[in-house]
Amino acid sequence: MFRVLAIAVLTTFSLSAFSIPVYERGQWQLDDSDPANANSGVCAASTAANLGDAPYALSVIVDKAGLRPIEVTIRPFTGPSAATAMTAALSSREVYNFAKLPPTQTGEEILWHIPRSTHKLIDYLKAKSQFRVDSAAGAPGTLKFSLSGSTATLKELERRCAANSLFEAEDFEARFLPPEAAAYDVSLLSPEATSAIRDAVLRAVAAYRELVAAEKQIADLESRYAQLTREARGLTTELARLNEERAGYQTARDQAQAAIDTAIADIARLEAQIVDAQNRQVQAQTDLDAANAALAPFKPEHDRLRGLLSSARRLRERAQTALANLEGAIGTSEQNIAGMQALSEDLRRQVEQLQQESRRAQRQLDDAERDLRDFNVQDEIRRAKEGNWELRNLEDEIQALRGQIQNQRQNLRQAENQRDAKQTAYNQCVQNNPDCSNELAQLQAAQQQVDQSAAQLAGLQQQMQQKQARRDWIVGAIENDVRARRDALANEAQRARANARDVENRLGQTEDRLSNLIRFDLPNEQAHLADLRGQLPGARSDVAAGEAAVDRAHADLDGYDASVGYATLEAAVTAATSAIGAIREEISRAKRDIEQNQTLIRHRTRTRDENDQKLVRVDQKIAPKQARLTEVQALLAPYEQEKGDIDQRLAAANQLLNALKAEFASYLPH
Repeated sequence: MFRVLAIAVLTTFSLSAFSIPVYERGQWQLDDSDPANANSGVCAASTAANLGDAPYALSVIVDKAGLRPIEVTIRPFTGPSAATAMTAALSSREVYNFAKLPPTQTGEEILWHIPRSTHKLIDYLKAKSQFRVDSAAGAPGTLKFSLSGSTATLKELERRCAANSLFEAEDFEARFLPPEAAAYDVSLLSPEATSAIRDAVLRAVAAYRELVAAEKQIADLESRYAQLTREARGLTTELARLNEERAGYQTARDQAQAAIDTAIADIARLEAQIVDAQNRQVQAQTDLDAANAALAPFKPEHDRLRGLLSSARRLRERAQTALANLEGAIGTSEQNIAGMQALSEDLRRQVEQLQQESRRAQRQLDDAERDLRDFNVQDEIRRAKEGNWELRNLEDEIQALRGQIQNQRQNLRQAENQRDAKQTAYNQCVQNNPDCSNELAQLQAAQQQVDQSAAQLAGLQQQMQQKQARRDWIVGAIENDVRARRDALANEAQRARANARDVENRLGQTEDRLSNLIRFDLPNEQAHLADLRGQLPGARSDVAAGEAAVDRAHADLDGYDASVGYATLEAAVTAATSAIGAIREEISRAKRDIEQNQTLIRHRTRTRDENDQKLVRVDQKIAPKQARLTEVQALLAPYEQEKGDIDQRLAAANQLLNALKAEFASYLPH
């Protein structure tokens, strides 16, 4: 069957109607339409499976001349395909579509794999054991192609037939296939659209080959001129860097010169400003001298009266301060008295509360001491023992065990006596008879009886020891519990006693504080307040006298100043003094500005000269590199011409490939 299938497939996809089996492994067979020529003809690696009763061929087809990419097809062998579209899901994200092409001239039908990650599909066919294809349109069904022998057969296909082909379709598909090829409904694709898609793919192969050839020519061209292009790029980069460096130096030099020119102009302006200010300062000093001369005759009397006014103000301030302090002290004393009165009321309430608390504490102490006195340790232990049912049972069991032990001791003595008698009989037999086996057996039986009796006695004694130990533990626990209760009562009495003493101490302290407050602190503070209030009239009188003295001194000063026009004369002196100060500050500021500009000129002159030197050095570097770049560019003229021609072909191939990509996408159902 493989032979017939391969001929049918090759008839459709190649110019030759003949194919020759050249390799077979497992369920796969490799056919070659022109085995003698490695660069012409078509190769097909094929296998077969049934869909129902109808056989189908799965073929991987390679054009040895490389005129089209690798193609994967499914073809019914005996008649029309019941399925019009098929899918192979390698994973949830890897689904491969097979769409029906229009029937050939001989009526053959082919389901053609629409390219998508073909290299992954080939890898899958090499690596797995089965290739499952499901019907997506038409009659339902599943093809299960065996992949036994596929690995070796496909490797032989690559070795024998794929030297010039697009067997490795990954790069072609990466450049050509549109995004729409990843997901679409193959059941909606008509045979005519499928044929148009295949035609676009075949035409894209030519564009791709032209593109790859142009890229190789570009690479070859770049390789031939690599040394010159590298040198040109290096020179261009270095010149760009040097020119950028030179521009920085030139900018820094120009900025420094501009700053120098501005500073020189500022110095000239400031020097003229200083001369003008100095002339105005001479006139201002003349005005100040005249104003001081006019004020001088009246200044002694004005100063004397001003001194008297200052003295009167100080006396008034001291009197006001004394009055404010006295009023503050009175307010503080009144607050202290109110606080003491409130504290005395609070202490009285505390005394009453502590008295009640003392009575409660004494009652609690009496109750605790009475409970401690009434608690009899031995009586409590006796009652606890009598009320413990386990202890009573243990006493009965111990008493019963004593009787059993006594009886068992008698049994043991009897068994020992019998054993001793058997021992005597055995000893006598040994002296008189050669065979004493019967006596020996009786002796051994008697010894066994002694051992059993001794073991039973030991068991009874051990039981009694355990019962006694349990009894002693219970008695100890009862005694410990009773003593703990007695200790708790003693502790409670001790706590009650300490609490009663504490309450009594706090009561005594509170009563002492209340007594001292009422007898001493409050009367003393009330007497102090009365004394302060007695000082209040005198303090107020001192303030009134001070204010009157200030008024008189102020009237005398104002009257004198008004009579001689002192304020006007003094204002003239102040104005002249301020004018001189402003002029001096103006001159000082101008001199500082001149110094700053002179410093700036020195710094910027140094910067300008340094950049002039840098410009000379960088120009010395630029000249030879620019000359060499001109020479290299002349040598690269043929390269640029040839590269331009190839770039045009490359652009045309890219444009055609993109147009075919769009055409491919336009036929896919949306």
